[in-house]
Amino acid sequence: TIAVDIQQYVDIRRSGAVKRSHTVPPIGEQTLAAHQWNAAMILHYLEPNARKEVLLAVLTHDVPELRFGDIPSPAKRNMSPEFRRSLQTAENLELQRLGIWYELDSFETNLVIQADLLELLWYCLEQRRLGNIGMNEIFARGVEYLGNIEICQRAREMTGYIMQEYGRL
Repeated sequence: TIAVDIQQYVDIRRSGAVKRSHTVPPIGEQTLAAHQWNAAMILHYLEPNARKEVLLAVLTHDVPELRFGDIPSPAKRNMSPEFRRSLQTAENLELQRLGIWYELDSFETNLVIQADLLELLWYCLEQRRLGNIGMNEIFARGVEYLGNIEICQRAREMTGYIMQEYGRL
């Protein structure tokens, strides 16, 4: 019905205001809307011919945080595999409920992950330029996570650039 569709849109819209980076105090703030937009622009840089569904997936990948919160990545990695699967299932069901679940192949899923992690590194660089040394640990973890997945040539180049800039600070 129209009312359900509008409520889904309202939830999606509200999710954009969710604040990120609550475990390390940022200078200023970053919302999910800003993060997801930046990740989408990175994805477009990595793969200019990506399907619309891939861009939509990266633009909405954190929307479930409106319902489940922004669980820090280290906490997710320290959860039991069963709990991680349950959380992923719940997040996927939320994306489906909102009508923003997109079927991606493994290459496309990996591109979304690369864009998400690269956006984190850019954010850390911006925070570090503002003097926020608390981002050093998050930056190091982001680099480590990227090092543990297959990344495309453009992602390697972007990572190298960000690391070079970070090293100058």
